[in-house]
This record gives sequence, structure tokens and C-alpha cells, in this order.
Amino acid sequence: MPNIMADRERALSLLAGRVAQGQAFFDLAAEALAIGLGYRWSGVAWRHSCGTELELLAFYEDGGKRELYRFELAGSPCEDVYNS
Repeated sequence: MPNIMADRERALSLLAGRVAQGQAFFDLAAEALAIGLGYRWSGVAWRHSCGTELELLAFYEDGGKRELYRFELAGSPCEDVYNS
């Protein structure tokens, strides 16, 4: 059984006191989100200038960084988060 408080403390410790910039910041943020929320996947993205796609700045899955890509916002799990 996961220890939720320990996971949240670990996530906060990733961010506390670190001076990460650029890509390292986004990678760290995605990892902290996944650990802190107990999710298998976590990502940081921006809405592409075309207006219909998201472009990943960082993506974390199952304990590691993953390849970055662009995808359509419509119909993705991110659409609900973006619209809420």
C-alpha cells in the first residue's frame, strides 16, 4: 500500500531548495507531480500557437522521463483538465 504522505514529502523535497531552470525545471515539475499525486503519468505542456495542439515540455511515466511530442487537445485526457 502506498504511503501517500511519504510520496508527497518526496515530491516537495524534489522542488524545495532546488534552483532548476529551463528543461531541468520542467522535468523536475513533471516528476514531482507524478510522485506527489500518485499518478503513473504526469506532464507539463503548453498550448501550441495553432490553438488545437499541446506540446509537451516534460513528460514523466513509471519512474522516468519520456519522449516529448505534440498532440491534439480535443479528445485527450488533458482536454478535461484544460477546460476545468
